[in-house]
Amino acid sequence: MRKDITELVDKTISSLDGINRAEAPGYFLAKTKAKLYRSEQKEERFQFRRPVLLIAVLTLFLIMNSLVLLHVQSNSRYTHTDKASNVDGFAKEYGFTTSDY
Repeated sequence: MRKDITELVDKTISSLDGINRAEAPGYFLAKTKAKLYRSEQKEERFQFRRPVLLIAVLTLFLIMNSLVLLHVQSNSRYTHTDKASNVDGFAKEYGFTTSDY
């Protein structure tokens, strides 16, 4: 049994004799560095645009909210007085008094 194990170990070790160290092509390092450099440039460009876009969107959002708020406030003044006159007109037309409701 020990001879079988010893033979298996010897076969395994002898199969490793033909293995050589792995080598990369000569241009591999240069290509890798170039890709890393390009990805860094893209990242910097994206970081520059993002805050500018964020500020622009927030400014637009605030302007739109301000305009809507002003529009609603200006319409609410007239709507409030119109509602009162509509109720009075309805009451007069159907014979109700303002104390009935």
